[in-house]
Amino acid sequence: MNLTRSSLKNPAAILVIVALIFVFGAISIAKLPIQLTPDIEQPQITISTGWRSASPQEMESVIIEPQENVVKNTRGVTDVTTSINSGFGNITLTFDVGTNMQQAMLDVINNLNQAPPLPLDAFEPVVAAGGGRGGPNAASLLVKVLKSNPNKEIADYQKIIEDVIEPRLARIDGIGQVNLNSKRPKELRISFDPYKAAAMGIEIGKISNQVARSSDVSGGFADVGRRQYTVRFIGQYDVNNFTDMIIGYQNQRPIYLKDIAVVEQTLVDKFGLTLRNGDPAYYITVTRNSDANTVKLLDNINLAIEELNQGTLAEHGLSIDLSFDSSVHIRTGEE
Repeated sequence: MNLTRSSLKNPAAILVIVALIFVFGAISIAKLPIQLTPDIEQPQITISTGWRSASPQEMESVIIEPQENVVKNTRGVTDVTTSINSGFGNITLTFDVGTNMQQAMLDVINNLNQAPPLPLDAFEPVVAAGGGRGGPNAASLLVKVLKSNPNKEIADYQKIIEDVIEPRLARIDGIGQVNLNSKRPKELRISFDPYKAAAMGIEIGKISNQVARSSDVSGGFADVGRRQYTVRFIGQYDVNNFTDMIIGYQNQRPIYLKDIAVVEQTLVDKFGLTLRNGDPAYYITVTRNSDANTVKLLDNINLAIEELNQGTLAEHGLSIDLSFDSSVHIRTGEE
């Protein structure tokens, strides 16, 4: 009764309170993400690392286990899940609901920097934040070669995709990660002639060891009078003069790598194939942040696609299409 009596005596104050509730409610509705179903998964951070041709046992002992030891004590972590395959492994950290994921991402990266150095031929770890399973998949895109373009080899355009398409999509607000699923890493391939190597008495293991030792080594300092010089052994070869490496001697004559092998910088061999209406295509997936507005996010992705198709991609005889749109069912439900 006292509350009712006070409300009747102060109608202006009640109107102000109701108006404030209405304003804050309208602001909350405007900022509320539009999803088909509510997000009920706990926030996660995934650390992915690759080491080509490594067995699962090597991945675990050399890379994954040392990384897990330094990140498992990150603040807010409730569960650590590890998945290891041949040449690839990832660590998934699950956090409490309501954890500040920006701070958690910084903590994970800082802890990861304390892990031992990776092998020379291993890929740097990729840290990605999102919901369960690395974040909800918002869209899939396919890059294809236009019919008027005579060069149909999609791998020749990988640099354009990495330098133009990936940064443009990553700048969109609400994007968690841009995954270049058709990406083929670069490699320095040495194809040797076994008959020539056998004729010159060069063992395959010796070639591998010699190539692995081609690196710059610091020798400390040398004091000469009043001056101090840095001693450094230059042993790393450039790609252009890699074939000039001496791998042995025969009758006091140096044997160069070019005498028994061919060196080329190329892409790794294909392990999969993506087609769009029968033509080769480059497959890209985009994951969204857990608090992103799916409808608004896809609108921005479509604007980026239109901008790319009318700009750089058209100049190189390429086009990009939206293959999967997660906002279709949401738009249908709103109608």
